[in-house]
Amino acid sequence: MEAVSRRWGNGARVDNVDTGRKKLLRAAITCFVSKGIQSTTIEDIANAANVTRRTVYRYYNGKADLITAVIELERSRLFKELYRVCEPHQQDFARMIEECIACASQVLSVSAGSQDLLSGGNAADTLPQMLGEESYPEWEALFETAYNHYRTHHPGAPALSDIIELTGRLVLSYRYVPGEDDEARRAVRAFMSLQPAKTMLDS
Repeated sequence: MEAVSRRWGNGARVDNVDTGRKKLLRAAITCFVSKGIQSTTIEDIANAANVTRRTVYRYYNGKADLITAVIELERSRLFKELYRVCEPHQQDFARMIEECIACASQVLSVSAGSQDLLSGGNAADTLPQMLGEESYPEWEALFETAYNHYRTHHPGAPALSDIIELTGRLVLSYRYVPGEDDEARRAVRAFMSLQPAKTMLDS
């Protein structure tokens, strides 16, 4: 006799809260990818997870809470890769920035695959949050040691906050106009080599 799938949120409880949240998060990701974030409802997520709407609200406060959890997951994936590519260059801050842009152009590329949560209509909901103010502490932690080392040799270096602002925007740009790794590195290197004349900002 074929086993009947039980609705784990309706009596068939999971082992712990963390497991339940992960199951619902996977269901939400499936729906966000296939239907788009705006079109996905709590009912869709409940059906994908084989639970009731009430169970979804037991683990998450609503759709906005699930979107935030998805963004945190993607941000974690990105910064894990950024730490990996930057680790060999702790004494070369400029090279770290090059590697960040080259890496992000691949990790966040629109052509990364059909399961890319950040593509199409989802981009407007996810990218600003993923690479905006909420990401500043991650960038700061990634760059701070190398930046401080850089400033000991270049005391006139711009503020780290300004570098982070531009790096985040370049990451977004390379998502939509991806290129080869070496092309990204050359472009960043050329940009950073420019020496502007005195401007009003310097006054």
